[in-house]
Amino acid sequence: MEYINPSDVTRSDDITILDVRNVDEIKQSGMVEGAINIPLSLLPLKINEVDVNKPVYVYCAAGGRASNAAIILEEQGYTVYNTGGFIDWYHCGHNIVDI
Repeated sequence: MEYINPSDVTRSDDITILDVRNVDEIKQSGMVEGAINIPLSLLPLKINEVDVNKPVYVYCAAGGRASNAAIILEEQGYTVYNTGGFIDWYHCGHNIVDI
């Protein structure tokens, strides 16, 4: 698993941005525009909702759960990058949306 700073992520339809925080966390702070949300606890059950043919940029609140999610995804053949925490995306100027 490789770490990549969100400032180095170029948004396109050819990538997946995965938020593994719980829904309550997202309701409080929003999420990166275009990201999909699958809480880490549900990722093994919903992994088929993540396109294996696209690189996955995963984040959580601070980076710990993103690291665990990256391991799960890599074990299933995904190309995955840990981008740390939500606040990193926010500070890099990525659009944030409310749910």
